[in-house]
Amino acid sequence: MLIIPKDHCTDLNDITDENFIELQKTLLKINNHIINSCGYTGVNILMASGESVGQSIRHVHFHLIPRNFHDNIVAWPELSKEKKKLLMGFIKN
Repeated sequence: MLIIPKDHCTDLNDITDENFIELQKTLLKINNHIINSCGYTGVNILMASGESVGQSIRHVHFHLIPRNFHDNIVAWPELSKEKKKLLMGFIKN
């Protein structure tokens, strides 16, 4: 599922606080429906902001992926030990 604001904004640097808050409310509403009414146990919410991180559509949007145990969906890539160490160093700083 895609969650998309009505007003055009290319990335997170371009979205207003009000539009971002409305997007978050919509994400929560759909998440609650997926968990409470559709039989899923969780969701992945994915978003890329900027071409350098893989944003291919120049309009803010969130991907909401309903999930269950053992659904064989790989939403997060497995990182090498070196990349994990680099990432953890970045987070600590």
